[in-house]
Amino acid sequence: MDIDLYLRAAGLILPILAGVYTWAATRNKDLRARFEALAGRIDRQEGRLIALEAAIHAKPGVDDVHKLQLNLAHIGGEMREIRVMLQGQIEMQRRLDAILTRHEDHLLGASR
Repeated sequence: MDIDLYLRAAGLILPILAGVYTWAATRNKDLRARFEALAGRIDRQEGRLIALEAAIHAKPGVDDVHKLQLNLAHIGGEMREIRVMLQGQIEMQRRLDAILTRHEDHLLGASR
């Protein structure tokens, strides 16, 4: 009778143990597949992060923008100087035109 009891207990316990083992084994496979998928995603994210860092480093920084502002201010000052010089040239050209017009009028009036 003891053997019969042991066989019945083994018949009950072995399928339960087999089910637990199967569940653990398939869960382990599922977890392994999920970890591999996550590792692939992490690798892709790392590649994107490296590309983003390279793009950020290629952009001008605060110092570059400040240098550009200083250069633009310098160019603006030079443009004002050129404008003043051109206005002087325009005034001189007007005076020369007036002098030439007076000479022309005088010469044309003398020949009449």
